[in-house]
Amino acid sequence: MSHEPRPKTPQPFRRSLEMLLDDLDSAPVRESTSLLDRWPEIVGDDLAGHTEPLGVRRGVLLVETDDPAYGEALSWSERKVLARLAGVLGDGVVTGLQVRTRRRG
Repeated sequence: MSHEPRPKTPQPFRRSLEMLLDDLDSAPVRESTSLLDRWPEIVGDDLAGHTEPLGVRRGVLLVETDDPAYGEALSWSERKVLARLAGVLGDGVVTGLQVRTRRRG
């Protein structure tokens, strides 16, 4: 986590977002955007239709699913998903998955 002093003048939105993500120990904007844009390519269209990547924190990708069965399928293929993520985002950006099921209602 960076401990640089905050600028006193207004910053471009991207820079402000990067500082916030850095404070949260999250992946940079470029990696987060690539992840969202390429999610179907990473997990396949079927899983992508039932899962949503929410963010990366300390190397762990939090994914929300609309059904526990799709969460289990994603967990079973974790090794393959992590390899594809490394190809898209670079080695070490995502080192694990955490899957949760969206509450209904």
